[in-house]
Amino acid sequence: MTQTQRISKYEILEKIAEGGFGVVYKARDPFIKRLVAIKTCSVNNQEMARRFFREAEIAGRFDHPNVTIVHDFGVEGELAYLVQEYLSGEDLLAKIRRGDDLPLVEKLDYLTQTAAGLAYAHGKQVIHRDIKPANIRVLENGQVKIMDFGIAKLTSSSTQLTQEGTAVGTLGYLSPEQLRDGELDERTDVFSFGVVAYELISYRSPFRGKDLSSLMKEILHKTPPPVDELMPECPPRLAACVARCLEKDPARRWANFEELLAELAVISRQVADGQPDAMISVSSPAAPPAEDEAAAIAARDTKPVPLAVEPANPEGPTTRMQLPPPPAAAAAAGAAAAEAAGADAADPDAAAEPDAAGGGAAETGAPAGASTPAPARLPVKLLVIAAAAALLVGVVAIALWWTGGEEAVEAPRATTPAAGDGLAEGPAVAPVAPQSRLVVLAAPWGEVQAVTRNDGTALPVPDRAYTPLSLELPPGAYTVTVAHPDAEQPASCDVDLAESATETCRLELLAIDATDYFREAGWWR
Repeated sequence: MTQTQRISKYEILEKIAEGGFGVVYKARDPFIKRLVAIKTCSVNNQEMARRFFREAEIAGRFDHPNVTIVHDFGVEGELAYLVQEYLSGEDLLAKIRRGDDLPLVEKLDYLTQTAAGLAYAHGKQVIHRDIKPANIRVLENGQVKIMDFGIAKLTSSSTQLTQEGTAVGTLGYLSPEQLRDGELDERTDVFSFGVVAYELISYRSPFRGKDLSSLMKEILHKTPPPVDELMPECPPRLAACVARCLEKDPARRWANFEELLAELAVISRQVADGQPDAMISVSSPAAPPAEDEAAAIAARDTKPVPLAVEPANPEGPTTRMQLPPPPAAAAAAGAAAAEAAGADAADPDAAAEPDAAGGGAAETGAPAGASTPAPARLPVKLLVIAAAAALLVGVVAIALWWTGGEEAVEAPRATTPAAGDGLAEGPAVAPVAPQSRLVVLAAPWGEVQAVTRNDGTALPVPDRAYTPLSLELPPGAYTVTVAHPDAEQPASCDVDLAESATETCRLELLAIDATDYFREAGWWR
């Protein structure tokens, strides 16, 4: 390539890398004035050429923020070329090798974006089969891009490019079923993702065999130590999430990346907020320990956890972004606080009475024989009256608790004490409402812009709310608005969530059949 300065219309600037397919160049599109990366392959190698065309077929259908975008494909002479967006930054492998001092929140962000890209690819019936740190690019702005679909598999394709008995991929990240030449589905990427997560969190590989044979044996039979043993800052819940990814039996792993994304969202929010709940372990029931394990992993709860919205008052839902309470509740709380403050100001001596009583008790406790005169003893009749009064107060308190306590739990509400009651209720406690799940899907993909309750309340939307997105909300009616940068206008759907139910919002933002589009454009035959 030293003599050829162009591939088709693209101006070659420098060679970036050289791999199994061919050479990757940094180039420039002279018309659009943008940098691109061009991956080349010789068409003389028929096997490599078939894989190269398959990569173009697969990657060409992608349009997601966390997957590398393909701009063009063509053949010039004996050279096939694939034009992709140029990615700055560095691979995740470089950060792991250096052992960068990254906050746990940042590591979780990288993992969440990677999982979102894989969830999108799986939605397009594509299994990557080679997820590893070297194929995960982190841009300067923190955005993650999944690269290299060269050995990816179309689950809907009848064409098989890999010979039986041949495992493709990088050995340290292959799933047990890949090594056994078994049937592959989305869960094989879940296993590889678990290896990446383990390395990113602890900067240590879960499988450390010194040669190919011992490494394969560890992947097939050995359970690595929990990642929180290597990194004490890792919450057990995150360690359990990674351990479930690394289960030998695919049936015991996360079923798909949508489930995994929901769990990562909960963990990320709890870690960011510094909540003690982040220390609660959640996983599938532990499998029986392998013969060479020192101990079994404890079984953990698998109940769903709220993802985005939690009830904070009986009037309606709020979020951790502190959605303000309804005006009626705020006014009632303010009135109660003002009334309590006024009562304290009107009777300043009332607060001093306990101190005065305490002083009297201290004085009556003077040691015998002291020079101060002994206090006069209370008459027996007064002591009997005081004891009876105390007993009566106790009976009344128990009766009030027995008759009103259960009602207060079932229907807590802020009330204003009636004049002369002498009793004031404490602040209202919000009941924990049962949660329902809302799954947002969009074709080809979208970014959730708004989630609005039927009463007009807009719920806070998290950053990078790309579909597929799973939210857990209190029961009710909601409107979800989703946008795509190439769509003329956002689309929306109305969803009515019943208690403890799961509903799906499906939207088509762009009416494009990617397969037909690229085939008609001549990208492959």
